[in-house]
Amino acid sequence: MREQFFNPKGLTSTSANHVANLAKEFVQTQKIYINTLSFVGTNTQAAGHTYITSCATPHEEFENLIPILTKISQATQLIAWLREGIKEKQAAQAGILTFEQYLADQGIECPRPVRDSYITREDVVKSWNEDKYNAYLTAQTFASVFGEPIHPQGEYSIARKELSQAISKPNKVTGEGRDLTVITKVPTYTVKEVDDKFFELQNIQREQQAKFNQYEHEITNAVDLDKATKDAAYEKASKKWTQEYANLYTQYEVWRNAEVKRIADLKISIPGALVDIYKEIQGLGK
Repeated sequence: MREQFFNPKGLTSTSANHVANLAKEFVQTQKIYINTLSFVGTNTQAAGHTYITSCATPHEEFENLIPILTKISQATQLIAWLREGIKEKQAAQAGILTFEQYLADQGIECPRPVRDSYITREDVVKSWNEDKYNAYLTAQTFASVFGEPIHPQGEYSIARKELSQAISKPNKVTGEGRDLTVITKVPTYTVKEVDDKFFELQNIQREQQAKFNQYEHEITNAVDLDKATKDAAYEKASKKWTQEYANLYTQYEVWRNAEVKRIADLKISIPGALVDIYKEIQGLGK
């Protein structure tokens, strides 16, 4: 802001605007003398009489030409000064810093907290050493591979059912007479052998599944703990930031209100060179 336009003993914006309007009227009035300048008079002769139909500019007005132009110049200058002072004050009011600009001007930083990214299940697994990772893969693959054939629809379970059916109904007869065909299913393994192997496979699968579940549980706990920890840290930081933000905004409001009042109280000065013309024009409004 250009401080040269303001002085504690100057004019309010309303008064400055009023004086500028008076000065404009003053200029228009003074220009009447300039617009009517004439250095030639006119005489008209008719019917034996001579009539003066127009007169040249009187000598006293002619002698006052420079003072009149000087006053017009000074009044025009006063108008420009007052208008520019009003604009400068309006610009100062419009240019009051926003909250963000105020913080930057004061060198204050108040960034909003950012929630840290959560770790994923893959991140947890990648953090394990080679032995643990391989143990995890072993449990996963063994549980899957051993579980597949003993699943109710798995190959071993189907073959086990076929053995039971072969023992209970070993023969199948098709056709009649000479076309009679008897198909006999001969169990190669005993039910005990098959069942023992089934339970052996089942035990291996359950043991590996239990290990795999433990690893999965560990992964879940790590992910949940990471999320809970980061959420708690974010909430704490957010509460602190909210309070700091509120305090800074209160500080800004105090500054802004003071700045608004300071600018509102600014008075537009009258340059020393224009004091005389100002007093003359001001007197016209009384």
